[in-house]
Amino acid sequence: MKLQSTVLVLLLPALASSDVCFEEGDCKEVALDFTATATPEECLAYCQSRDNCNWFTWYGDTICITFADCQLPLSPDCNGDDFCISGEKNCSTGAASQCDLPGQCASVPLSSAVTGDIAECQAFCLDNQPNCQWFTYNNASLVCLLFEDCGNLTACQSCVSAQVNCSFFQCGLVGQCQAVVIATDAVESEDECLQDCKDLEPCEWYTFNDGGGDVGACLLFAECDELNDCQTCSSGEDDCEISTS
Repeated sequence: MKLQSTVLVLLLPALASSDVCFEEGDCKEVALDFTATATPEECLAYCQSRDNCNWFTWYGDTICITFADCQLPLSPDCNGDDFCISGEKNCSTGAASQCDLPGQCASVPLSSAVTGDIAECQAFCLDNQPNCQWFTYNNASLVCLLFEDCGNLTACQSCVSAQVNCSFFQCGLVGQCQAVVIATDAVESEDECLQDCKDLEPCEWYTFNDGGGDVGACLLFAECDELNDCQTCSSGEDDCEISTS
């Protein structure tokens, strides 16, 4: 993947109102209270049970701290801990919150392999182990570990853990890829543009420019290092899924 992911938070010196869920970093406001929880999901549940709690920070040493407010951006120092995760009270404990978790699953691995990136690790989980529901990818050693369940997360600064149904592809990004165009087409929908990219072997990225008309412009690229400002454009990788609706 060529385009680096970005944490979408407002870098303002004011207290935030947009949803921030299970992001790396800790809150630096005055704490309401603290307790011990085994997972960040349990920390969220504890925050949701407290009347005045609006934010939480969970540290890898299983300490959960609650806050009434949290100023963004989150602090990356984690008070000296190896990693920490913060979020708002209205976050979900569903599958969407189980992606990009810093640390390694503590359960016994089903299998392991060396893979080129986290997407290959996820594919290894999907294709080779019917009981695989979680995986941990170590960006330093490139080791991919597969698990039936994750259990607690243990400290590992170069590790990312996630459920198998998470998405690590960049899809539906607002803007136009700034790169050499390898092909163009006039299409009626973004799905058609994505399919064009899937059908063209060198293509790894696409941009669909709606433009407000019946037919839009489809631009295909071998890479996408940067997005230009284009509010009528939607860009993504060729691995994105075509809508079934």
